[in-house]
Amino acid sequence: LSYIALRHGDAAGVMTMGAERNFLPPRKGADAVNGILNHVYDIQPERIEVDYISAATDLAVRQRRRPLVVMLTNVRAEDTDQLLPAVRLPSHKHLVMIASLRERALDDTLASPIRNHTDALTYAATQQYLDSRRETHKLLAASGVHFEDCLCDELPAAITNRYLAIKRAGLL
Repeated sequence: LSYIALRHGDAAGVMTMGAERNFLPPRKGADAVNGILNHVYDIQPERIEVDYISAATDLAVRQRRRPLVVMLTNVRAEDTDQLLPAVRLPSHKHLVMIASLRERALDDTLASPIRNHTDALTYAATQQYLDSRRETHKLLAASGVHFEDCLCDELPAAITNRYLAIKRAGLL
């Protein structure tokens, strides 16, 4: 996405929001992609609860210009209380896109045949989980967030297409 944004004349930067917060300010130019790659090459996923409000506050302080903020995360219903105020905080001057990474196991569970009581309970629980997750996604979209719910292998195309649609609509 950074490469595409740079090719369209936009600046690109990165901020992580895990246990350690790293910030690379947006910049333009041919060397910006290499700078981003060097900045993120050793970032590893962490099993921690993200403080979305703190991250949004930090970004609002660091980034004064109106950027498109692309958040890569796994949005679940239990995130609503933190995530809604966090996306509203910068949204008065930032355009927010959330790419929520859905676990393939959820789709696989729904596609599996139901052969017994345990399979039926697993199917029902998975469907209930996905329904509550979809409600959270709807709340975020109603707050003006551009939202993508996708599997990891669908992520590059999904966020690139959304970015290009935002550009075509003249929102940036």
